[in-house]
Amino acid sequence: MYVFHPKPLENFSHWAFYEKAFTKIECMMIRALFEIGAAKEAQIGNESINPNVRKTKIQWIQPDDSTRWIFDRLSNYVRDCNSHRYGFQLSGFYEPLQLTYYSCGDMYHWHQDSGGDKYSTRKLSVVIQLSDPEEYEGGALEFLGFESEKVPTEQGTVIIFPAFNPHRVTEVTKGERFSLVAWTTGEPFK
Repeated sequence: MYVFHPKPLENFSHWAFYEKAFTKIECMMIRALFEIGAAKEAQIGNESINPNVRKTKIQWIQPDDSTRWIFDRLSNYVRDCNSHRYGFQLSGFYEPLQLTYYSCGDMYHWHQDSGGDKYSTRKLSVVIQLSDPEEYEGGALEFLGFESEKVPTEQGTVIIFPAFNPHRVTEVTKGERFSLVAWTTGEPFK
């Protein structure tokens, strides 16, 4: 076996963010897509609902004429971030967007967005902060091993990170928190 040392990624980070990627009005437009009656209790993969691990409601947003602008905007940020930070081989968005609603007492404990089966091709996770941080307390996005580092919460911020990074959303203790989640996929890592 030959040993070689590939050139490291100089700008690699556990997460990257783009502030003011979406305006307040655009965030409200995305939030307006949420229909409480159509929302479902979130599952973990194909497993049954376990409120001790994940408690939140979700609704899936498919690409169509009224939502394509969201997919297009996210694609631009993902391309920019991937070219400067990760260098993953990406294919695009092959899952609908997940509009996520956290009310008081809701949370999602430590997890990864990639895994086995159909989740094995997820490369980058994308989270868009749709709520103003004044609307809720708690509900912090945290990365394992970096809990003391504050992830931006400003409304309209896009946060991008490798789907294999363990992360969580702490319990919302007051108010309501909305976010939009997406995953870009690609061939399995080699």
